This record gives sequence, C-alpha cells and structure tokens, in this order.
Amino acid sequence: MSENHNENRIKNLEKNYEDLRVIKRAHAFAMERKKKMRIAFGIISATLSVLVTSGLIELIFPGTGTEASRNALVIIKIATFIAAVLTTALTLLNYEKESAIHQSALGIYANLSRVCGALLAQIKDGGIDLNTIDKKIDEVNTAYTKANEEFNASPPSNSDYAKARADAAKPTSVIMPAPVSSVQS
Repeated sequence: MSENHNENRIKNLEKNYEDLRVIKRAHAFAMERKKKMRIAFGIISATLSVLVTSGLIELIFPGTGTEASRNALVIIKIATFIAAVLTTALTLLNYEKESAIHQSALGIYANLSRVCGALLAQIKDGGIDLNTIDKKIDEVNTAYTKANEEFNASPPSNSDYAKARADAAKPTSVIMPAPVSSVQS
C-alpha cells in the first residue's frame, strides 16, 4: 500500500475521531434533554391532576354564587385538559425510551472515540505497523457505520449538535502528574 493511501486513511480516522467526540456529546445532551422533559411533563401533569381531583382549585379560587362556581369549573376543565395533553405527550413521545436509546448511543460512540484516540496515539508513537493500521482503521470504520445505522432513527436535535460542537471546541485542561524525579520517597 502506498504511503499516500495510509496518510489519507489516517486523516479520515482523525476526522472520524473529531466527529465522534461531537456525536457522543450530542447524544449526552439529547439524553439529558429527554430526561428533563419526561420529569417536567410528569410533574406538571401529576400536579394538575392532584389539584383537580383533590378539590384544591375550589379552595384556591374561593367565591360565592354561580360566577365563582363557573370560574372554578372552567379552571378545572383547563387543568384537566392540560394534564391529559401532557400525559398523552409522555406516552406518545416516549421520552424514557428515547433517553435510554441516547444513553446506549453515548456509550457506543464514546467507546469508538476512545478506540480512535488510542489508535491515533499508537500511530503517532510509531508503535504500530502499516498492515495493522489498515486492519484497525477498517474495524473502526465498520463499527462506526454500524453505530450510525443502529441509531439513525433517534438522532440528537440540531440544538444538541450545536451545543456538542461548542463543548468540543472548548480547550481541555489536563492535569499532568509530577515528574518521577521530583517525587519524594
């Protein structure tokens, strides 16, 4: 194989590594967003249901006569409707399942990112021969394609990707261990 061929494959591996860093973050943001939506919808729906069934609305909006009674009835109907809409949304949108799918995707893409990073480090250190590089790049590409196909039905939103790109662009600080010679016994 030509040196140019390997250089192109290594450049593609570097690009995949950067893409994987963004994709795993996007799935993490999507997972958290779905969890928050499930909790928010659930709490609001449950609270409205409790207010309606307990009769607290009549206590919150007291009054006498038919006008007060009619106002409380309207509020009860609106609260019941909103609770029903939120409960239906929870059922149809299935945030819990979506969150679990994003969590699974996060794990797979994070592992692929780790494998890419380790392979790139081995290539940089020169501790790997050209045939092994080719074989490992093929393995990574196959796993990457499989993951993309598996999670194609549940992609993160554009805003999740925007946050992930911004997060990936932030500089990271690495705490380096003290040199061995300066460690006291």
